[in-house]
Amino acid sequence: MATKQIIYMNGGVGETSYANNSSQQRRVLSEVMPLLEESLKSLYCTITPNCWKVGDLGCSSGPYALLVVSEIMDIIGAAKSCSLNSDHEAPISFQIFLNDLPENDFNTIFNSLPSFYTKQLDNLKDNKRSKFGRCFINGSPGSFYGRLFPDNSMHFFHSY
Repeated sequence: MATKQIIYMNGGVGETSYANNSSQQRRVLSEVMPLLEESLKSLYCTITPNCWKVGDLGCSSGPYALLVVSEIMDIIGAAKSCSLNSDHEAPISFQIFLNDLPENDFNTIFNSLPSFYTKQLDNLKDNKRSKFGRCFINGSPGSFYGRLFPDNSMHFFHSY
């Protein structure tokens, strides 16, 4: 019987952790951002749910997992503000599913959620995201080579 080798990132926030050594991912994210924006705006013209369900596949444990969440929220918010769909006036809420292998360090991301939510509330107070409701973030450990979510349960998947 063959054993499956799993390679995972160094957890935590120490000197050799993925969280402190993932600047290359920031560069890649900036390169794929125009494609992400185009895809989300196109999707927004097709569907307008009150709660966007988004999966970030392979989010890992670095600081950019929640940056991607903020970017997605901003893109959908901008698409809403320029949308001709006047029937969709309810605040948009988000349910974000952060996915990675179970061996990776979800705790680093979860520990940063209070500051993420505080920043989200500050943005609401500053009217930067007045069209938004709540953002709910979940961890979904597992390989994205297999089934992670029920049929027809997600609106958008992202991976970089």
